[in-house]
Amino acid sequence: MDSFTTRSYSYTPSGNGRGVRGGSGSNPCAAVAFGLLMFAGSIALLWWNEGISVERYETLSVATKEVVELGEPERPEAGDAGKLVHLTGKAVGEVLTDGEFGLSVPALRMRRKASMLQWVEHKKETKHKQGSQTVTDVTYSYKQEWKGSVVDSTRFNHPQGHENPTHMQYTASSWDAAVRIGDGFKLTRSLVGQIGGYQEISLDAKGASRDTDALAALDDGEDSSKALAARRLGDEVALTSSPAKIAYLPKRWYASKTHLQSYRPGEVARVGATEVSFEGVPSGGTYSILARQQRDGSLMPWKAKGGRSDVAVVKSGYVSASEMIAAEVSANTMRTWFLRGLGAFLVFLAISCILSPVTWIASFADFIPLLGPLFSGVVNMGVSVIAFTIAITVSFTTIGVAWLWHRPVLAGTLLIVAASTAFLSLTEAWKRRKQQ
Repeated sequence: MDSFTTRSYSYTPSGNGRGVRGGSGSNPCAAVAFGLLMFAGSIALLWWNEGISVERYETLSVATKEVVELGEPERPEAGDAGKLVHLTGKAVGEVLTDGEFGLSVPALRMRRKASMLQWVEHKKETKHKQGSQTVTDVTYSYKQEWKGSVVDSTRFNHPQGHENPTHMQYTASSWDAAVRIGDGFKLTRSLVGQIGGYQEISLDAKGASRDTDALAALDDGEDSSKALAARRLGDEVALTSSPAKIAYLPKRWYASKTHLQSYRPGEVARVGATEVSFEGVPSGGTYSILARQQRDGSLMPWKAKGGRSDVAVVKSGYVSASEMIAAEVSANTMRTWFLRGLGAFLVFLAISCILSPVTWIASFADFIPLLGPLFSGVVNMGVSVIAFTIAITVSFTTIGVAWLWHRPVLAGTLLIVAASTAFLSLTEAWKRRKQQ
């Protein structure tokens, strides 16, 4: 690993070494303007979050009532077209082929992972006081690391001796099958994209050709890689235990059971060396689907009448409709509270920026020995407490108002109850006062 360190000095015109934070390096007007923009954005985030949370919850509530349980159907029924259905069955994909290596696998999904050994720059900055000066040391270190995309070495602080290739010979890629459930149910792309459970694909490069003409002959013959893969379609076979044949291996490339590499086994890889491996989701596994059924048997996202949030869920194994909906409700709750916390934090930062002129003015007291730093520290703490208090108040008020705004029926009911309670209380108080 190579490293280079640069040192710079900055003069602090303060006898106590703390400097004047209100100097040219600080602009309270810009901080206030930025704070106002952040405040507006954080309030909008909190309001929007309550809206989509309510909409998602209401959609899932409707889904609970309207879902049609199909069990393990053989084929789609015309009467279920347009409805939210829940079914479980064996997922059958197709033979997916990487045309650059002639690799064919019976799978639901397949992806190629590629990485290249490259120089990577790491920057570390440290500061310390030296009398009335601030010393800044910046260290640039360079290590060789495997990366999935090209690292631009021309942007390095010290590019000499750390040059990277400008492109990769092979890059990452992915393929999705036209997945079927039973006899006639077809998953749309958005549902297939939810299928996980990738396995490492074992490789068999014996007999692989070094001639690209081998790629053109993939479909020829009963023993071609595609033909062999098609025989396993529909059977749940672990991709790690059933090696996939490589039809083409580039010159000066080598193969192992897990990956292909552009350097000789046993040798130390140099910058520019590339490794390629494959992963796939095996065909034949059991999945549970919660989605809208079309007339042709296609399964796609379902939306409640008048709603904008959709329901389209795929889970591995046997999972009931109620469990799938409960998981979506839980995920909606977690996302809602995460965005509430994020919005409240952004409000706090916004208020802190808006109040920054106070801390900027207080920083001038740093010129006063001993008492000056103490005074500015107390002011800073006070501003933080005020900003936190305002942020909590504003955030909870916004959340509360938005919560009611997006639930007009509930809000109206609560207002009627509150008004009725107030009216009865005032009436009772008036009667008691009249009796006295």
